[in-house]
Amino acid sequence: MEKSRNLIWAIASSVIVITLSIFGFELSETSSILSRIFKLFGGDFITGGYIQFLTFIMFFWAMLEMNKRKKEINFEHSGFDIEALPKKANFVIYPEEINNIRLRIQELEKSHNYLLLKLIKKACTKFIRTKSVAETQEIISSQIKVNLTHSESAQSMTNYMLWAIPSFGFIGTVLGISNALAMAATNPNDIEVITGLLSVAFDTTLIALLLSVIAMWFFHYIGEKESKFHADMEEYLNDNLVNRIDTQHE
Repeated sequence: MEKSRNLIWAIASSVIVITLSIFGFELSETSSILSRIFKLFGGDFITGGYIQFLTFIMFFWAMLEMNKRKKEINFEHSGFDIEALPKKANFVIYPEEINNIRLRIQELEKSHNYLLLKLIKKACTKFIRTKSVAETQEIISSQIKVNLTHSESAQSMTNYMLWAIPSFGFIGTVLGISNALAMAATNPNDIEVITGLLSVAFDTTLIALLLSVIAMWFFHYIGEKESKFHADMEEYLNDNLVNRIDTQHE
């Protein structure tokens, strides 16, 4: 549902950008800097601006999807604030207390839906069954890897959009060069039209690459933020649960 809503917003944003570019291109003086800028952003819609339109849709859609993921990570990170596990220095957890921790986590889950709580509960359940700190630590590490894999799978559509942005630019270039060659074959003396078609051809790739650079930076920023969250979560459980369990206590 939210993905469809983001697509609608992406189309609407692209329509606004292209509409402004078309009006700017039509109203600005020919061969002026403003005219060139508006043409770059798809102002000459008929001869190639429709490619920029498709490129903008992919760009805005990808940015909205990545912004949604950023909000999800921020939400999950707020799970550290509820202090699900004690952080007091020298605090020791005895094996018989693990079940009480699990019961407390189950109560917290009624009002909070955090990955952190699910991981704590899974770690507690593992220790209750095995009484092994090593196996508990292993289940934490393996679950972190599973969570990262699920997250990467959820970003498959975003990956496709990031691939599509420069691809549309290259398609526009191929079409533009093809049209220019066709014009050169039929009207070899019409240099102005031929160079105009070539400029549109390379404009599509230029704008696509510029948008791709912005989108890829944001994508890697989100990826680093997510990796850090999972690393922080693993460290939190190791420091405040696994390493505090006193298995020597009788």
